[in-house]
Amino acid sequence: MPPPLILASTSAARRTQLERLGLTVECIAPPVDESAWKTKRWPVRTVARRLAEAKAKAVSERRPDAVVIGGDQIASLDGEPFDKPGSFEVARNHLRRLAGRQHELATGVALAHPGGFLSHVEIVELTMRPLTDAEIEAYLAADEPFECAGCYRWERRGPMLFNSICTNDPSAILGLPLLWLTAALRNLGYPMP
Repeated sequence: MPPPLILASTSAARRTQLERLGLTVECIAPPVDESAWKTKRWPVRTVARRLAEAKAKAVSERRPDAVVIGGDQIASLDGEPFDKPGSFEVARNHLRRLAGRQHELATGVALAHPGGFLSHVEIVELTMRPLTDAEIEAYLAADEPFECAGCYRWERRGPMLFNSICTNDPSAILGLPLLWLTAALRNLGYPMP
């Protein structure tokens, strides 16, 4: 019997990804100040990985008997990170900047388990189609992606904003790179078909 599985997050999207795999997970909010990490002058990929690691480690300290999954996601344009917008106005400005351009979404994931620690970062390059202000405002009113990296909800209407994506693992757009994660969990004894 594998150890209990804990998601070091309150993200409904990440929880749904794991539950769709048939996994039972407990969610615990990690006591990690994301804003402190995001002010560091590291590449976005490094910040996403290290934040995922910090979240997994923080919850693992409280639950050393479990396998703890930490995750983080950061969108960036020309190397400049985009914070979660938090409001309609900021989201509209972000989407105006992303429209017609290619940007990067770095999704970090970490596994703290009784025998050790693993981490990975998956990069997705997304090319957004040109958007009018009316399209941006209609999208934001429909999906309200104000707490989403990149200002879009892939699990809802987000895909209609894009011309193309380039990645080895499209599930990373939703919050967890499942190709890497399921292989890691399988190696830890979790039943995966």
